[in-house]
Amino acid sequence: KKAARSVKTIDSHLLKALKRDLSSESYSAIKAQLDKTGDLSLSQKKKIASEFVNALEQDLHSHDPNLKHQQLGLFQFLDHLDAHHIKQLLYGEDRNTCALLFDYLPEQKTARVIDWLDKSRVTEIMIGMSNLHELSYNDHKEISSRLFSKAMDILEVDKELKQGAKNILRILDQLPLEDQNKYIEQLKATGSPVADVIANKFITLEQIPRLNDLMLKEALAPISTEVLLEAVSDLSESITNKLLSVRPKREQRLIRMELQQMEYIKDEKSEQAKLQIMKAIREIA
Repeated sequence: KKAARSVKTIDSHLLKALKRDLSSESYSAIKAQLDKTGDLSLSQKKKIASEFVNALEQDLHSHDPNLKHQQLGLFQFLDHLDAHHIKQLLYGEDRNTCALLFDYLPEQKTARVIDWLDKSRVTEIMIGMSNLHELSYNDHKEISSRLFSKAMDILEVDKELKQGAKNILRILDQLPLEDQNKYIEQLKATGSPVADVIANKFITLEQIPRLNDLMLKEALAPISTEVLLEAVSDLSESITNKLLSVRPKREQRLIRMELQQMEYIKDEKSEQAKLQIMKAIREIA
């Protein structure tokens, strides 16, 4: 009866447009009721129209990932995962699972994950998102439960890797500067996942030419000209050029003039200067 009154209020021809989306029983029942429904008063039409609009708005909002997140609470664990964790979570999952996960993620985090994925994989997931309406609440619940367990495993492994990296970093920090990068490369060659964690946390001398200028400038701000001169006295040209490039022009000229007149002698003073610079860089990075 309510459906018939809505059709009568909105548009009597609406039922024909909806016929293909209704079962034959529902269509016949609404049509029969519509034939029985007489003229409605203006106040009745206003009330029915208002209810119809409210129903539409609720339906639209039900597709809002954030609202679903709040209502169902099934995927709240995603709030505690970084984008790289999400990428690991997607590994080995089918199209619909990935699409559902994307549907619940904030847009910014989704964008970051997409940047890391193969384009064909992204296209496949997008196709899956067009079929999300076919998933039932039980499907959501099952996928959420499975992904939650997987996420906990990922976080546990991540925790162990960080602890392992922390132990190695203490040893690495005691090695001569020129040997630190060699050790990291050897660790990478073994295929150990902890190598990537260390590489992201521990900057070596060889990485200096690739560092961001603003970050390097900030790191070297407290370093005196004397210490910088001692440090670059036996460094490669590319590292020296990078370090000097973030200093004032006048200071650069003075240091280069001093370097031309210096006789290089590797001593404790130059090593300490380099250690001081690397410590400053690592604290900022």
